[in-house]
Amino acid sequence: MKIIKPQKYGCAFFATIVVFAAIYAIWPSTITGIKDALDALYFSIVTITTLGFGDIVPSCPTGKVLVCIEAILGAVFIGLFLNAISESQARQVDENEKNRTKAERKGNAQAKLRQYYIFLKSIMERYLIEAYAVTTPVAKRKFPEDVLHHQFQFSFNDMSDLYKTSLLLYDPPYTPVIAIFLELQDKLYSELRRMVSDVDISYWPQLETYVHSFLKECNDFGFKGSILSCAHTTLNNKDAEFLSKLIKDHEGELKALPSNAINQFIALYVMLKKNIAFVQMIAEEMKLCSEI
Repeated sequence: MKIIKPQKYGCAFFATIVVFAAIYAIWPSTITGIKDALDALYFSIVTITTLGFGDIVPSCPTGKVLVCIEAILGAVFIGLFLNAISESQARQVDENEKNRTKAERKGNAQAKLRQYYIFLKSIMERYLIEAYAVTTPVAKRKFPEDVLHHQFQFSFNDMSDLYKTSLLLYDPPYTPVIAIFLELQDKLYSELRRMVSDVDISYWPQLETYVHSFLKECNDFGFKGSILSCAHTTLNNKDAEFLSKLIKDHEGELKALPSNAINQFIALYVMLKKNIAFVQMIAEEMKLCSEI
């Protein structure tokens, strides 16, 4: 239902005064006592407000009809005007209450998001550190100090040491870095899923887009089992050595082909390119959105 503003009824009320004043001025014979336009305007105001002083009165049936019409219109417009004011005030109160409630909900969501950021920041940093190890040959690894803002530049061939250890002291000494990375990805996926179910991140559309994009990429990646099938140990692992050599020596276009031994690594490469960027953007957006 279309809402009419009180100002429109007010304008209609005053327009009625002017219109009927003009009618009375044009046909003064219908009203006794009207000598000029000022008298006509005066009588129109007295009539529409139902004051009825009696100094100027209708002189014929036509005048009486005009006076009745104007008085009725005046009562209707005043009633509509007052009702519109009441509805406008009620809508304003309702809108203020909705805004207050929305602000409270957003404030609560922001407080929760702040807690999640404090908790998830270390997981995202660790995820990116392991991603760096996966995408950088052992001989070239110089772990960045600020991994959340590091510019990851790597090629498909740079993943050739993914079955070797990360060389980080806090990682298991004989566990391939790809196994640690995929385990961290699962953990980050679970925590972001928990955050989405606990916090209404629709208040921050950009963050929502990045989070859902990351979750989608994780869901779409179906090669974890095949990649980890030969990643149980880094010692005397001929299968891992063979696959690492395939990655290192690969030339030409990256294209998945039937019975291609590196299809899963091509998918891993594509997923890494996307998810590294998504995690960095998620971390940045969470920091911005959770700030007071």
